[in-house]
Amino acid sequence: MGAGILTLVTGPIAKEIGLNGGISLFGPGHQANATIGRALRLVVINCTGSRSGEIDKATLGHAGKYTWCITENEDFRPWPNTGEDRGFSKNTNTVSVFAGLSPIQVSNHSSQDPENILGSFRDALFAAGPNQGEIVIIFCPEHVQSFKKAGWTKNQIRDFLYEMAVRTNDEWGFGSIPPGPRPTGSEITHSALTPESFTLLVGGGAAGAFSCVIPLWAGGVGSQSVTKELI
Repeated sequence: MGAGILTLVTGPIAKEIGLNGGISLFGPGHQANATIGRALRLVVINCTGSRSGEIDKATLGHAGKYTWCITENEDFRPWPNTGEDRGFSKNTNTVSVFAGLSPIQVSNHSSQDPENILGSFRDALFAAGPNQGEIVIIFCPEHVQSFKKAGWTKNQIRDFLYEMAVRTNDEWGFGSIPPGPRPTGSEITHSALTPESFTLLVGGGAAGAFSCVIPLWAGGVGSQSVTKELI
């Protein structure tokens, strides 16, 4: 599949330059998102020669490898943004980059209970494989409103996802496991290495309960996201 550069901008600058964090988050029609994402991809192509069919021989690729720049939906975000989570102040402009695989869509239109909503993410997390070092989850406004109403914090969500997304080693043996010797038996292995492995964002429009899971390249262990202040 290959990884695209998922670029996340937080802070006042996102609104100033017209970045979209709402309706059709990954879709067309948003000039600032498209321009920044495409420019970064061109930097990679021009500096590394990573052109499709040459150095880049991804089996499928995905649309994020063309352009992939977002911000969060500030109108619905009840928690600190990612920049704040990573030690910056609320009004500091930051940019984070992730080596993101294609998003896995998760929908739950039938529940407003946080536990049931988060239960819908279990299979999507299993698709990424065990012991993920970092996983990005983008919650849509409809799901976030349910979390907010129930008073759930990011840390509560992280803890719940960590404890919920588990399998026995025998069950993981049918999934995404590297070749070679592997653990077996009834011992439990988590989808994520720790609760802090989950990077939680709020994005998208309010017209449907569609969220997504974005696994990172090499299980978020062989690649690590970086957040820097925009000067």
